[in-house]
Amino acid sequence: LTYNWGGNFKLHLSEASTVGGLVGVASTPGSTKVLDRETGNLVPCACDAERCKFGTKYDDIGWVNRAPYAAFGGWAAAVAGNVSPMRQRLAADFFAYASCSLRSSNGVIPNATLPMESMNGQDPFRRSHFDIKKWVEQGYPRAGTKTYKNTVISSLSSKNLAVDIRFPESDRIMGALDRKIFAHLQRVKNGEVAESDRATERLAVAEDISSEWTAIIEKFDRAKPANTPSILEQ
Repeated sequence: LTYNWGGNFKLHLSEASTVGGLVGVASTPGSTKVLDRETGNLVPCACDAERCKFGTKYDDIGWVNRAPYAAFGGWAAAVAGNVSPMRQRLAADFFAYASCSLRSSNGVIPNATLPMESMNGQDPFRRSHFDIKKWVEQGYPRAGTKTYKNTVISSLSSKNLAVDIRFPESDRIMGALDRKIFAHLQRVKNGEVAESDRATERLAVAEDISSEWTAIIEKFDRAKPANTPSILEQ
């Protein structure tokens, strides 16, 4: 099980892959409990106007809340406003060319068996990129591609979609999270944390992350320009 970018589906059949044909795609897991922000406790998910209103009910486990995560937020292109109209038009024309259905499909739907390093990180961003026939022609399995398509569309169309943080110092905040968790997982993988100590270790990592986040926020708030709100107010 891996929690990663959608590009893993495109890479799993590449030339040097050792998991060709063994990779599937599924929506982000949900939970039967949600955080009650007033009490700070996890409470059972109930489908009402205030809690889990976008949840899904299953016969065996009841209501499940799911919040698909739109990591990174996507790529964007911009035309400078301080250049000549001709340069603006040329830049806009290039962006239109690069993102048009025919041209962009070459990057979004590469040949499945190309070397891994020759593939880019583009994910589908046009409806035409979800044409199953195009994927099958490039060597991808029909059933797997359908699952990939349905997972992406259902996630992005969710009313409970969560986007990445977009406020000052967000790169440092996410960087701290990545470093601390990666270091913890490496210690567990290398057998440096006994099974009986893992719960305590996880709590210590969470507290360490919280402390570093607090330091980042406080430093920003002390140095921020006048009339600029605190990070937690943005």
